[in-house]
Amino acid sequence: MSDRYERSTYVSYYWQGNITENESVFPLESRDGHLHDIALMYPADEILEVRSSDLATLYTEGKDYILHEGKLRILSDGVIPTVPYDGYFFEDKPEDCGSFPCRFGGHIFFAEKDGMHVRQISVSYRHSAEWNGPVPGAKGGLLPRTLAKLEGGEPLKVLVYGDSISTGANSTKRVEAAPYAEAWFDMLVGTLEDKYSAPIELVNTAVGGTATGWGLENAKELAADHKPDLAIIGFGMNDGSGRVPVEHYITRTIGIMNCIREQNPNVEFILISTMMPHAIVARFLGNQEEYLPELMKLEGESCAVANITDMHKHLLARKRYYDMSGNNVNHPNDFLARLYAQVLLRTLEK
Repeated sequence: MSDRYERSTYVSYYWQGNITENESVFPLESRDGHLHDIALMYPADEILEVRSSDLATLYTEGKDYILHEGKLRILSDGVIPTVPYDGYFFEDKPEDCGSFPCRFGGHIFFAEKDGMHVRQISVSYRHSAEWNGPVPGAKGGLLPRTLAKLEGGEPLKVLVYGDSISTGANSTKRVEAAPYAEAWFDMLVGTLEDKYSAPIELVNTAVGGTATGWGLENAKELAADHKPDLAIIGFGMNDGSGRVPVEHYITRTIGIMNCIREQNPNVEFILISTMMPHAIVARFLGNQEEYLPELMKLEGESCAVANITDMHKHLLARKRYYDMSGNNVNHPNDFLARLYAQVLLRTLEK
């Protein structure tokens, strides 16, 4: 366990091993002020540490929390800060914090920068349960030129192009908040450089609030002209919220790829299927899930799909959305950004 960000810990695959470190949870009280036991990614056999989200404060087992039937129980007479129900759900739009309309009425808390992060805590624990969700595929065989450059220690130019998730939105290093965990693409590139000792140039031209239509319009200047060896394309969240038809999403994605190929015929691609938005926030949940099957049809030589959608859906079957979100709407926090890095690292394995 550590009181600071360590890349090697954050990129350890969630679906392997029996120790989970720095898993985030959001201690939200119920309407009556009660705090229910909090489920973790795995049922815990032993809690090793509970810390504040910045990892600076270590809480005490038996005084601040206990383990109860595999879940975290926060004790009411301890010092772990909790979030009151009426500080998260509002009947009317609040004036002192951000919010969005809720699908079932009223408003729900929304925050950029570290607004969600400072309300979460970090749990490390031991478990004996097996992973029972999807396991990302090793697809390095579809990306032979990228793997050859890495294994040969040759320079590799990586482009990240997409929406706000691809900018690293709400990662603590980007918002200048402890523990300063890197954005998922920096975790990815840093790990690859350590593993292969290959010099990697990372170019990130992602822009928040964008979708594939914008991506296609700007593909030459912001993607193709950089002539990447590996282009990681991550749109879909905003397309889905805008209910962009699947055929338009796919056609535009193909258009972006073709534009990049015109500048570098040897380019290879990783296409990211998006995480899900918060289902109870109005106007964000759309047809994001529908894009994955069609993206998979594009997979083949020189193109692999990093399936974040199914991985996030599996986590949501165990954990609550606000345990893993950086803005409570459609951005990952550090814990979920780690999943992006892990899935892409696995995608690049043989």
